[in-house]
Amino acid sequence: MPLGVLLTRRLVSEGKAVRALVLNAERARSILPESVSMMEIDMTRASIQDACGGASVIYDLYEPQSLKQQAVAVETASAVLVGGIQNRSKVVIVSHLFLTENDNKALESEAMTTHRSKMTKVVVARLPQVYGPEVKNALLDNVFEEVLNGSKAHWMGSLDASRSLLFMEDAVS
Repeated sequence: MPLGVLLTRRLVSEGKAVRALVLNAERARSILPESVSMMEIDMTRASIQDACGGASVIYDLYEPQSLKQQAVAVETASAVLVGGIQNRSKVVIVSHLFLTENDNKALESEAMTTHRSKMTKVVVARLPQVYGPEVKNALLDNVFEEVLNGSKAHWMGSLDASRSLLFMEDAVS
């Protein structure tokens, strides 16, 4: 949710017309700019493909909030790619680090196959661990909270393991 909201706000500030595909229009209306056109979808392939109609650029920013939703990310990306082909739209798909390795491979492979076939232009944006306001991140939430409270921060895993972190607002730049 935060990535889509930030990108939507940025595109609106640049004077672009934006249509957001949302699961809950009432909730989305409370956080998105007034000028944004919204289409409530039900996460079926048909509703996603139909909602992509007429778009020149399609951003797939679906962020699974649970392990159960991870497989949905691959299906969503597939539906967006078909929508891009049908509309001759450019497609940007975010490949999140928190997807399983197999899910990332499936999502990225289909996207790059579509791009190489020249059916539509596709960009895959691989994001590392993101952090920032409203970002739910089990790995980092406790660290920031503990630091802000002046207590000792606890880290999961080895402190020697390298990690890539990206501030959410930088992800939309």
